[in-house]
Amino acid sequence: MTTDDSVQAQLIAAAIPILVGFVVGAGLWYLAIRFRKSKLKLFAVLIAGFPILAVGLNIAAHVFDWNAPPDYINSVSGPSSRETYAISEFPYFVNNPEYPHEIQLTPRAPYGKNATGPIPLHFIVRTHKGEILVEKQATLAPAAGRYWAQLRMEFQPVESGEYLMHLDIPSGVSSVLVRVRELRKR
Repeated sequence: MTTDDSVQAQLIAAAIPILVGFVVGAGLWYLAIRFRKSKLKLFAVLIAGFPILAVGLNIAAHVFDWNAPPDYINSVSGPSSRETYAISEFPYFVNNPEYPHEIQLTPRAPYGKNATGPIPLHFIVRTHKGEILVEKQATLAPAAGRYWAQLRMEFQPVESGEYLMHLDIPSGVSSVLVRVRELRKR
């Protein structure tokens, strides 16, 4: 079945309840006029309008991507004042491997201090089988206030399931905000 056939089948499936709603609504409207029952007119409008509302909400959900899974957001603590770096590993779940995903890492300085000097940031994403899917190391320059520049990386998951992220956080970084999201629209 091609994409055009699929769209055509969806349109037919949406048109049938709308037509049935109009026929039943028109019948009730006729009966309301015939027997002078104003409450039947209300039911006629509701029955005729409900399928249109349902199809409209379905189209809106598709257009505005309301059914997309929420982003994975986590804040990972940096090293203590005595440590030179911290290693953090944490799992996150991928629901739809057919879409590319984006990782965004935003390091923050401790509260009350500004980000100073460039820092190295290294991360690895592994599948649940332990295979390395993505690995990147970058030197991030200070940005506004407490934040360093954001490290972004796109990757294509191989399958749905749990993935493990390994993050090396250098000293001077209080925490790293981690966000993983699906890239549905390009």
